[in-house]
Amino acid sequence: VGGSAPRGLMARFETAGRDPIFWLHHANIDRLWEAWLRRGNNRNPTRNDWRDAPWVFGSGTTTTTLTTAQVIDPRRPPLGYRYADMPVAAAREALAERFDEVPQPVAEQEERPPEMVGASSGPVPVGSRPSTARVDVNAPRGPVARLIGESGGVPPGSRVFLRLENVTATRLGAGSVVVHVNVPSGASPRDFPDRKAGLLSMFGVIESSKKSDTHSGSGKNATFEITRIVKTLAAAGQWDPKKLDVSFTPVPDATGSVPEGDVAVGRVSLFYA
Repeated sequence: VGGSAPRGLMARFETAGRDPIFWLHHANIDRLWEAWLRRGNNRNPTRNDWRDAPWVFGSGTTTTTLTTAQVIDPRRPPLGYRYADMPVAAAREALAERFDEVPQPVAEQEERPPEMVGASSGPVPVGSRPSTARVDVNAPRGPVARLIGESGGVPPGSRVFLRLENVTATRLGAGSVVVHVNVPSGASPRDFPDRKAGLLSMFGVIESSKKSDTHSGSGKNATFEITRIVKTLAAAGQWDPKKLDVSFTPVPDATGSVPEGDVAVGRVSLFYA
């Protein structure tokens, strides 16, 4: 994304701000904030330390200092712009009232602490080619254990999470990696979009892998909820409650290639909650 720099400008903290997608992303966050303010009774903080906080833009002798209060309303100077497609306040609520819609109560779900039921035996390298890691799964012993019935080992009413811990690197390969679960042996993960757990971004991996006085250098973590995937597999008789295969597919750059890096996932684990 954003030019010909290796893995794209967005892959590194130092260059992300130069990517036009980065600018659009933050511009949309500003718009979402304005939309949020127009819904219901949402309000900005009123604390002086928040409103009066100074922000310096520019470098060298050319700098501009603005406070939060000066830019909180985009319609006023120094910004002076308004969003063309901003919804009117409480539009959704008014529409619901017009059609006599009555919100339906949502059943409360029992909250249970996540329980790790399986983990990889060691670090998992993520290279320039697709790779797979095996996770041996045990039956839960905590609060989720009592939910297990004739469900193929998937506790009914539970949630299932895939966690990638201590993702580290000193040299990136792909800018991001697609994560799938239980792709049949020899098959391409791309042919099983319904088994896609999520996208593991490499943004910040190198920086979070550097040990310093203020950081352990243990890398970054990512968690994907795979409840729907697991229960769909179980319903089709394709879920093995004793093992999970996790596939990593690097996303090629604009030239269709993936440089070789040294990305590794410290541990791949499965949780029930």
